[in-house]
Amino acid sequence: MAVLSKEEIGQEEVEKFYQFCKKSIDMEVASYLEACVRCGICAEACLFYMGENVSGRIDPTLTPAYKADLLREIYKENYTLLGRLKKLFGFGVKIKPEELKEQARLAFYTCTNCDRCTKACPMGIDTPRLVSIVRGALTHAGLTPKDLADATNLSVEKGSPLGVDTQTFLQRLEFIS
Repeated sequence: MAVLSKEEIGQEEVEKFYQFCKKSIDMEVASYLEACVRCGICAEACLFYMGENVSGRIDPTLTPAYKADLLREIYKENYTLLGRLKKLFGFGVKIKPEELKEQARLAFYTCTNCDRCTKACPMGIDTPRLVSIVRGALTHAGLTPKDLADATNLSVEKGSPLGVDTQTFLQRLEFIS
């Protein structure tokens, strides 16, 4: 499980995640979410899925289509008639904090956005774009993995994800040459 920058996930983080996803759904994203027929061809192109499959353990959560399921649920609830009716009668999407932790693991640690799934998909679904939306929503909610957040902060502060300053970098280059 990913070590997140926030240990406790409350309703505020869930709501931020939900709203970010909802706002990120434009016509193109909606068409991707609607077009997926769950055929599984993308899974055969995914390095993470195939890597687990080789080890004899088939993990359906590693399929590219699965990584967009929470985004798909949010889309259906807000932009389809049946979803709106379900929400109206109290059967809407109920995201649990544990689901966001799992979503962080999937979005940040099991996808490189290599685009192999998109190339394999007969519907042309841009799964890396969907995963990027989920990553953005998690980051907006403050649920970035700690190691990634630390590297990002060091990059902003010092210009390097490892915290190496210019002088040290030049010394390393001189040493190597």
